[in-house]
Amino acid sequence: MSSSSIPSATSSLTSSTSPAPSVTVVPDKLGNYYGVSQLKMLIIGLFLSAVLYGMLLVLSWTCFILLSPSTPSASSQRNSGTSRHRRLTLLCFISFMCILGTVAFIVNVMVPINLFLTPVDEILKLTIVAIDILVAPAGSLDLSLTVLATWGSHGFLGIPRFKNIAFKIFLLLIGTTELAFGAMGLATMSFAVPWSPLSMIDTFEVISLSINVILSTLLISRIMYHQWHLRKVFGAAHGSTYNKIVMICVESSIMTVILDVLLLISFEVPVSNDTSLLPMDRTSSFKFMYYKLLVYFNAIAPILIIVRVARGKTNPSDLVESSSKTGELEAGRRGAISTLRFQVNTVINVDDPESLSMNGEKYENLDAADVEDMGFRQFQLSMKSQPVRVPPH
Repeated sequence: MSSSSIPSATSSLTSSTSPAPSVTVVPDKLGNYYGVSQLKMLIIGLFLSAVLYGMLLVLSWTCFILLSPSTPSASSQRNSGTSRHRRLTLLCFISFMCILGTVAFIVNVMVPINLFLTPVDEILKLTIVAIDILVAPAGSLDLSLTVLATWGSHGFLGIPRFKNIAFKIFLLLIGTTELAFGAMGLATMSFAVPWSPLSMIDTFEVISLSINVILSTLLISRIMYHQWHLRKVFGAAHGSTYNKIVMICVESSIMTVILDVLLLISFEVPVSNDTSLLPMDRTSSFKFMYYKLLVYFNAIAPILIIVRVARGKTNPSDLVESSSKTGELEAGRRGAISTLRFQVNTVINVDDPESLSMNGEKYENLDAADVEDMGFRQFQLSMKSQPVRVPPH
């Protein structure tokens, strides 16, 4: 054996017996998903999701306080027609959306821990399902949470009355089941689609964006129609409450619309021309940040509406809020108006318009100018003829 071969043998023996250093990098099987820019966007998305989760908790807690039976606001809601069943339904809905946000936050916290602190050997011991949930930046669990949160957000805008909800759900399930299975059958028989969790989320967001725009447009159109009809019957001074309701709907729906549009733009902007990669791997890494925000935007949007209404900024059960000069028109729950209620206990007799009673005192021989000069802001008019009908909600 030559002397030159001894150092090489010694070095090879030393390298073979030396312990391997502990590595805390991403597993090779997920290497396509974890570039430097993708990790940066993922961390930014995690920080932003933590902020949104805090907002979700604050809004949910505020709703629980406002809708709790022991609070004064709940008593005022009962007096204004908000039933106990409706308040319980809203509380259950808020709890469901808050649970979705909590699960998403836990998953978001586990992903960077497993990426940067857990050794590769420990990660490789996990099952494929566990790696998909705890390591992948947008796995099957993220897809499921996003779908459930989007369904909840859209369902809050489109839930009908409980008398017809069972029948409509039955028809909806039949139609969507047939449509879904037919579409999947045509896709598998005609061409191969390289599905993956990320591309599935992108496809779903295209559909949810369209549904969000359609539901918001229909809701705002219906509100504007009622406002137009009310002003046509009672004058232009009525219907200002509808403008507030429209603004609440717009500011809640615009959140998810903007996020979906940014997600679709980032998905369509290519950053690599390597055709061997899937389309999701050739696009911008900004989508990794947006994926972590979808659940929270869809959860915050409907809860924000509940908070605005519960705080008394506007009440959808009221048909109109007129100005201080014209008073306030309060409609019955069935759409029939029997009285016009105002702050001062004043009654004008229809049979004798010149006779007026206020707070127990009766005034005779009054004309319209006298009543206006007295500065009555509100009064109660008892209608003897056919009651005026207002379109139902």
